[in-house]
Amino acid sequence: FRCVMEKDLERCEIRRARPDELDQVAAFRALYGQQLGIGAMGTFWKVDPEGILVAVTDDGKVLGTLAVLRISDSISYVTMHAVYPELRKKGLGKRLWQAAEAHLGPDRNAFLMCGGFDVSMYHNRFGFDVVSPVTIHYIRPGPADISTLRTEVRGVDIVDSATPTLTSKVIDYDQVVSGFRRERLLDLILKEPGNVFKVAVHGHSVVGYGIVSTDISGMALLRIVYADDVGIAECLVHSLLNGFAPFVEKGLTGLLLAEAGDATGLDIKMSIEGIPCVKILYRREHPTCDYKRQFVVCV
Repeated sequence: FRCVMEKDLERCEIRRARPDELDQVAAFRALYGQQLGIGAMGTFWKVDPEGILVAVTDDGKVLGTLAVLRISDSISYVTMHAVYPELRKKGLGKRLWQAAEAHLGPDRNAFLMCGGFDVSMYHNRFGFDVVSPVTIHYIRPGPADISTLRTEVRGVDIVDSATPTLTSKVIDYDQVVSGFRRERLLDLILKEPGNVFKVAVHGHSVVGYGIVSTDISGMALLRIVYADDVGIAECLVHSLLNGFAPFVEKGLTGLLLAEAGDATGLDIKMSIEGIPCVKILYRREHPTCDYKRQFVVCV
């Protein structure tokens, strides 16, 4: 099998993915046990179709992938950088990155999330010079206990249907917490089939929001949870997961920021194993953001 793969490597090209190849791109996430909402590939395609790259043979076999998505005017999101395990350290990942650099240009900022050896690889070889001070806890997929989470905070309402005015306020809130404006991306995520969207409101102000999706594994994927404090975050997570069929039937996966809120971590309270191994890397500069309000990192 390795010999067959290496022969494929000799006759592959790096190019923009085509719509009928997106399922093969998503399959690389499943191959490495990584998260991806079942509607995310469609969202990524609509956000930046030029930014989804594949290494593909002349007979249509995808050997590697990389997405470099222009999610705002100021920054791109790098994700899905993967090749078949048998082809690692053969130069294919580097070729994909060189194509991505051409799409990015020399000066544009970009960020990615990675752990372990990959942190030094992207930092030393691929020019991601800024490493965030925070460490993200990766949730080991499985059951979680939401009965320990708070379900109410005085003066705060959890709203499960947002008006256009409220959605606009969520986008403004997201910009402050994340450090960049990603209106188009959020609008598309909210329209993905099966997603659940909750907003925490205090008076006329947004004080948090969250989204849960169905992951390609069939589990619930906490897509994003931003909140002014840990109590509001707990209310959002409980409201998102309570009765959500993929969570009830298969469990939970996602990423958590250990430093958010009181730094005890939602993973501890929910009796799930959170592995502190993931960093956020930036290509040019660190945005002005608020990690204390980022309880679940957007994936």
